[in-house]
Amino acid sequence: MRFLGGNDDTAKGSSRYVIGLYANAGSENFDYRHPSLWYGDVASSSDYDTNRYATYGEYEYDLSAQLTLIAGLRLERFEDEYSDTGAFSSDNNDNLWSGEVSTRYTLSDHSMLYATLASSQKPGGVN
Repeated sequence: MRFLGGNDDTAKGSSRYVIGLYANAGSENFDYRHPSLWYGDVASSSDYDTNRYATYGEYEYDLSAQLTLIAGLRLERFEDEYSDTGAFSSDNNDNLWSGEVSTRYTLSDHSMLYATLASSQKPGGVN
């Protein structure tokens, strides 16, 4: 779900924003059968469940008709749980922050220059 606001003008002092919420739940179940020369067929299975919840926002401010300043933040809660028939299990959770500050200069209708300073995080995995 996201909310958009502001105006489409590119005149000095114009601004736009987006504020949103994100949620995703995933579940993967695998059953494996591997042929083995020594042990015959080897069977295994695993379960992997994930939950992601995030809130984010971005704000654009036109310093002039050609120059725009952009800032954005995102906070995500990541949870995962893994187990397999090899008696391995893992239960993790992380709070992840991301952010950016950008400036964009429009040269023409078909080209622009930009610079971005960003920091991001990605959750680890089980593999």
